[in-house]
Order: sequence, then structure tokens, then C-alpha cells
Amino acid sequence: MRFDIKKDWNTGYLTQDVGLVLVLVCIFTGAYTLGTAPDDLFLESVLMLIGTFLAVLFAGFKLVGLAIVITAFDILAYSVYRLFLLYAYYAEVPLVGFVWILLPIAAVGAMFLFISGSKKTELENDILREQVEELVMINPLTGLYNLRSLYFDLEKQIC
Repeated sequence: MRFDIKKDWNTGYLTQDVGLVLVLVCIFTGAYTLGTAPDDLFLESVLMLIGTFLAVLFAGFKLVGLAIVITAFDILAYSVYRLFLLYAYYAEVPLVGFVWILLPIAAVGAMFLFISGSKKTELENDILREQVEELVMINPLTGLYNLRSLYFDLEKQIC
């Protein structure tokens, strides 16, 4: 079996595989960040991980707009909270804070990359299903001829 990157990239399989690996890396990074977060940052890390998972879930269901809105709201709310702590209490922004700003974007982008690989396959499947429905002579549900086969049979019988 020969590995052809150009063919796999065009069919979407390689795109789907790269997207899946990136999604798994982002999930692992979020879980690791949550596990190593200090006690005072644990609650905000849990909330950010839940928000990221929610956005990835909606991206997986191909609700692109909702996933982008949730990601943007997640990052905006966290950034405003961190800036408030910085200016009000002179609290430094921890390194974990930068991870939670970049991770939702990366995770949702990776999920979009994963689902974009299957779009071409789904389109081909829809086209083939439509063609099969048009070319089937007898509908298995009703047992009746479709119009195309009826006209084809009429032409044969007339000639």
C-alpha cells in the first residue's frame, strides 16, 4: 500500500487525521493544565475547560457560529477577569492564564479542521444517494415505478 499525501489531502482523510490529533493534543493540554493548576486557580481552570469543551462539542456538531461565539465569550470573559485582577489587586497574570487564552481558539480550530475533512465525503454521499434514488426502477417502500423508469419502459414498448 502506497502512502500518497496529495491524494489523502484532497480526499480529506489527512485533514481529518491532523485535526483529530490536534483536538486530542488540545484536550490533553487542557486536562494537564487543570491538573497542575494551583489551588487558587483551580476554579477558573475548571470553568475555562468546561467552556472549551462546550465550544468543541458545538464545533463537532457543525454549529460553527455558536462554537465561535462561545469561544469568543469564553476568552473575553477570562481576559476581562484577569485584567480586573491585574488593575484592582495588582495580581500578576499567571502562565496558566495565557494557556487559557490560546487553548480554546486552538481546540475549536482543530475541531473545525477535523470536521472539514468529512464535508467532501458527506457531499459525495448525498449526491450518490440522490442518483441512486433517481435510478432505482421500483421504490422498495411503495413497490411503484418511478417516473424515469416508467418513461423508459414506455419508449421501449412504443418502439
